[in-house]
This record gives sequence, C-alpha cells and structure tokens, in this order.
Amino acid sequence: DAGATSLTLQERVGWAVGSAIMVTSTAFNGTLEEAETAIVTAVSADGKTLTLEEPGLLYRHLGETRTVAGPHALEFRANVGLLSRNVVLQGTSPFSQLDRHGAHVMMHSRGDESLTGRIENIECRYMGQGFRLGRYPIHFHMIGTVRNSYVRSVSIHHTYNRAIAIHGVHYLRVQNNVMFETMGQTVFIEDGVETKNIITHNLAANTRESFALLTVDQTPASFWITNPDNYVASNVAAGSTHYGFWFFPEPKVRGASEFEPGSDAVCPMGMPLLWFADNEAHSNGRYGLRIFT
Repeated sequence: DAGATSLTLQERVGWAVGSAIMVTSTAFNGTLEEAETAIVTAVSADGKTLTLEEPGLLYRHLGETRTVAGPHALEFRANVGLLSRNVVLQGTSPFSQLDRHGAHVMMHSRGDESLTGRIENIECRYMGQGFRLGRYPIHFHMIGTVRNSYVRSVSIHHTYNRAIAIHGVHYLRVQNNVMFETMGQTVFIEDGVETKNIITHNLAANTRESFALLTVDQTPASFWITNPDNYVASNVAAGSTHYGFWFFPEPKVRGASEFEPGSDAVCPMGMPLLWFADNEAHSNGRYGLRIFT
C-alpha cells in the first residue's frame, strides 16, 4: 500500500543496504506515473523482504494472484529492479539533466567479429544525447556478427536517447538488464537487417516519447523489433506511454544498412519468427503487443 516501508519479493535477492531500486506501476489505467524509486535500508535473512527508507512508497503496487475464467491463475505483481551498481558511467550532473545531453558508448568497427564489446554489471545514468540520432547510452553500430559481445546485468536509467541500440549487428546478447525512465524506443533494433540477437530476461519500464528522433519515437515501445529473426524471451515491458513490444518489419531494409552489400535480398516482413515467448507487458498507455502492419 501507499506509505509502506517494506516490499515482499517472490525471488531471493542479495542487494546491499543503501541500494537504489525501482518499483513498476501496476495501475489499471495504463499510467506509468505510479512507478517510483526507493532506497533499501535492510534486507531480511531470506533475501525476500526489503525495508525501505522513509517515507516509503508513494503508491499502491499490486502483489497478488487472481483467478479468472475458472481455474486460470494470473499473477498481478509489480516488478522490482536494482538500479545501483559499484561502477557508474554517467553524464555530468547537473548539466546533463538540464540539457538532456549525456555520455554515450558506441561500438563500431567494420567486419564480422572485428570488435568485441562486453559490458556487464555497471550503472549507466544521465546518458544518451537527446535530439541527436546515433548518440545512445549503449550502441552497437554496423559491425556484423558479434558472437563474443554482450550487454548483461546493466542498469540504464534516466536517459535522454533510448537505452540499447542494436544496429547492423547479429548474435549480440542483451540479457538481465534493468532499464528505467528512457526517452524513445528503449531496446532498439534499428534497420531490419539485424538477426539472431538474443534479448532475454530484461526489465524495461517508463518508456517516454521523444519528439526529436524518428517518427516512431513519438509513440515509443520498450522493445522495438524490426526483424522477427531474433530471440526475444522472458522480458518485461512494465510501463510505456504507448507500447510494450512493437513488431515493425518492413518490406525492405532501411537506414544505413540499406546500402550494405546483400541488404536488397533481405525482406524483414517475409522472414520467419525465430522465437518470442514468455514475455510480459503491463501498465502501457496503448498496447502491450503491437504487430504492424
């Protein structure tokens, strides 16, 4: 309930006292404004109860099982994510917040496996450069296959230009990340040529519009998928101004990849779905899952 100073979790955590966490909205009207942050002051011995710094929670967050249509049990539960990490990469405070101009990490090298980027267990905040295409918090750009690369267990929050951009790459692993308060598409598969990327066990919440990127960023999704030949499983889209998961495969490859050799033979709209399963969407302003056109 609002005012509560503890959270009971379904899964055990080993989070440190003093950590910042986020709790997603469970509002039935689709609003994401009831998502909030809190500071942990104690963790129970079994790792399933968090004590929160006063004044506690501002809003009510559901944590219950409801039975519908007879024997079917549905879980209505807020998601809780850890924002704090020991290593922090950030824009300059307070100027990044004022200008929406933060740090960005760009991985770029021409040719399959010509680059290895392994980003794990760091906190990225006040990142991305608003109103500038290509300046995203974490950006894998036009490399080709990157089987040895990954973004894992990273916290990305309060950013100004998406969260993770997958552009012209294949076999990238994006797993177990927490993304909160981002502008534009949060996990962004860009041109439609990208295939065999593994996107699993990510939590994305509070995805907001951006009016200075692409037209589709004015109605953003937490997970924007332009080619169905990717492995997308066990992710949570827990609050967006518009969509949770949005499939937008076009008849041809777009963007910078359109001019790459062989791209004219790729028809994203005609490719089979590799895998999409066990994903969850709630508290979104429009649809949890949109398939277009």
